[in-house]
Amino acid sequence: MPDGFRVEHRLHRNSYFENPRERHMGLGLELSARKRTAIFSL
Repeated sequence: MPDGFRVEHRLHRNSYFENPRERHMGLGLELSARKRTAIFSL
């Protein structure tokens, strides 16, 4: 998880657990990933 997204991701995750429902992963969001030396979009 890229450092700049950790807090926001935690909020999204907590919101999901409060109101779970089936949905597409990342719908309407830009997906990013982190390797040891780089951050890149998926």
